[in-house]
Amino acid sequence: MDNLTRLAAEALAECFTNIIESCDDFASFERAAMQTGLESMASAMQMVLERHDDNLSKKRPAGSTVHDRKSRTLLIECGQVSFSRRIYRDAHGRQFRLLDEALGIKEHSRISPGAFEMVRDDALCASYARAAEILCRHTHTSLSRVSVQAIVREAGLLALKQVSKAADNLFSLGLAPAGVRKESVLCVEADGTWVALQGEDKAKAEVKAITSYAGKGEDGRDRPVMSAWVGDPASAWMVAVARTGAVYDLSKIETIHLGSDGEAWCKAGAKFFPSAEVVGHLDRWHLLKTIRWALDGPDVWNVWSACESGYAKDAVDMLAPCAEKDEKVARLSSYIANNADIIGVPGPAMGTIECDNATVYKSRLGGRRAWSKETLSAMACLLSLKASKIDLPKQPIEQKRVWEVPVGLAAGQVVKSAGSGYEPPSGSLQRNGTDDHAFYDYVVNGDWRAIPQ
Repeated sequence: MDNLTRLAAEALAECFTNIIESCDDFASFERAAMQTGLESMASAMQMVLERHDDNLSKKRPAGSTVHDRKSRTLLIECGQVSFSRRIYRDAHGRQFRLLDEALGIKEHSRISPGAFEMVRDDALCASYARAAEILCRHTHTSLSRVSVQAIVREAGLLALKQVSKAADNLFSLGLAPAGVRKESVLCVEADGTWVALQGEDKAKAEVKAITSYAGKGEDGRDRPVMSAWVGDPASAWMVAVARTGAVYDLSKIETIHLGSDGEAWCKAGAKFFPSAEVVGHLDRWHLLKTIRWALDGPDVWNVWSACESGYAKDAVDMLAPCAEKDEKVARLSSYIANNADIIGVPGPAMGTIECDNATVYKSRLGGRRAWSKETLSAMACLLSLKASKIDLPKQPIEQKRVWEVPVGLAAGQVVKSAGSGYEPPSGSLQRNGTDDHAFYDYVVNGDWRAIPQ
């Protein structure tokens, strides 16, 4: 502990001494000490921020002047910090804030990067209200559920843009991701889970979940990489392959063991690994569940044994006499016949995607909750990133000024006003990409390749 830290600790100890004398138990002392400590940290941060602004003012760009000084309030991990900083005007009349630029504080944001990440992570595990409560637990601050949702959607929007760009680079431009792990054999599983949507029609949307991993060991799956997509199957597979390639070297993969429940979109994943041999496998749990649904008694194990041994056609022949009379048996027979080529195929132990659906996605997205398509897309993408132990998107930072000198203006001249103050040309109001709603319309209803980058 250095001298400054020791002095700060001693000062806090003096404050805590006064607190403990008025407390009845440790719980009340702990709450009061936390509140006092966090308030002290926020006050110290305010002093440091304003001092840093003073230091930056001594190094301001030549020709710039101090135009104004305004206060700003940020919700941070230890409460709320309010500080004032200078607003400058350059030689051409454009305003900038050196402190915001130096620290990358996002313009118009009322939440700090650290609080943004804290709320984002908590909202993936608990309700919006609980995520807000955790942030503000020991401070006299508040955060609405709507604000928590906005944070989740902003982080999800960034994540969706990242994965769509990686998929575009791979499948449109041929630029392979930077995965370095070399595996000749990879296991890939795909399945969907249905989640309720908001609205009176009680519609549902399918979260298409895909997981890649390098086999199983004593500690479970070896480096699983998960992907979740709400939208068309082709985009789901492109995004999943691109994310897999961020960890595994796609050029080194020779064999893909593809596990599924027999859904057409799941089996279609084979064509997205053109350089590898894809061996399909029907999930054993789904098969046994369907057999038990249609049959009972010894017939269950007779059909199951035939399928396990790779004799799916024999199993269909066994069911033929009853299939004409019993609808359930007919559906089972059709299920086995449609997936005969992937039943009983030798391969590694798989069957883990159902656990992913239950623990990663359904535990947060299911129950009595209902989602908008936009928020569901964001949540599913973020949950898959977190489960894959991939860094989640951070709050965007304020970019440094990269301004060109306006044509026809000399130093010291400003843009002329039309009487109601200068307004930028209408074209400059257009966003480089697209707004959130339009972006999510692409994600949910259309091809990800139509997303403006």
